[in-house]
Amino acid sequence: MLLILCVLMFEEPWTIRETECFQPLQLNEVRVHPNGEVFVLNFSESRVQHYDARGNFVRNIGRRGKGPGEFTYPAQFFLFEDKLYIYDFLESIVSVFKTDGSFITRYPTPVRNVILAKIEGGWVYGTWGMIAMGGPAELVWADETFTETRVLLEIDDAGYSQGNWTADGPDGRPMAVYSKLPTRPQLIASPDFSTAYFADNHGFHIKVIDAAKKAVVHTIDRDDPPIPFDDEWGRSGSEEVRERRKRNSPGVRFVVNTPEYFPVIRQVAFDPAGRMVVDRWRGKPDENHHAVVIDDNGRELPEQWRFEELLRLVGVVKGFGYVSCFDEASEEASIVRVPLQDVPRFVAANPLFSRETSRTINIGR
Repeated sequence: MLLILCVLMFEEPWTIRETECFQPLQLNEVRVHPNGEVFVLNFSESRVQHYDARGNFVRNIGRRGKGPGEFTYPAQFFLFEDKLYIYDFLESIVSVFKTDGSFITRYPTPVRNVILAKIEGGWVYGTWGMIAMGGPAELVWADETFTETRVLLEIDDAGYSQGNWTADGPDGRPMAVYSKLPTRPQLIASPDFSTAYFADNHGFHIKVIDAAKKAVVHTIDRDDPPIPFDDEWGRSGSEEVRERRKRNSPGVRFVVNTPEYFPVIRQVAFDPAGRMVVDRWRGKPDENHHAVVIDDNGRELPEQWRFEELLRLVGVVKGFGYVSCFDEASEEASIVRVPLQDVPRFVAANPLFSRETSRTINIGR
């Protein structure tokens, strides 16, 4: 009810209410076409949902399966030059569709479980997605079909995944690991697809990859010291997981990941002007953000948007912002289109209380 009342305050709003997505939508789960059409990745149903420029449902794109135009674990998708690129993390296949839902082609990635960024003329990808616990990885440029590849960077330590998982320990024996936060590198492309950015998982170091040159052209460095890790926060919730693991996997060693420091960089996003905004860790996670706006040379720029607003702003087209919302009563995500200048006021009036970011899927269905 609060959402409906607040929406009526704004000029020419509309809402996509029935998304059948039962967790708040993340930035990489919504793509807005320059003509105003909206595409939503429904991870749990293995499909992309297409809405017209007025927010009306048009069609589903893709479905669960392993054949052409089908997915088992669609983890990433991109909208580029009137084509949708949907990456099946489990099958390691990129499927390509027209925006009208017509299937075009698909091609496998060179290795399994890559982390992708779409750029002009191809891709930049990281191989740390297949490494659960530390160890080396690579940052790679690839052409459109992954036929030609070029290693851009060797990564000594890919960090830890977030969550509760099993991996081989240093002695080769399996061990259960609980990690309260990810300590991974981050990879993101600029809104115009001309540049990719690789954020280091240790210091404030961001590699700038030029799509045309297919190379790292320079590094953005800032002297932001890391914050000591909060062990008490890092271990909170681990006892329940430990007991469950003990019941389900007796004899398997249980380890809690408590790094010495928080990663310096918490998350990278872009504001409506296309400027890079970097949120930094300043202690245990809470509702506060410590963001800095920088250009490609590392110069600090005036902040125009609060980071919590950018986390909700899933698209900007023709002076309108597309804002991710969540109805606590129905537990369903929605998207609201409001004039861009009203986004800060709208976000403040319609807070998100659920912060769930993990994604699960029943691949046996």
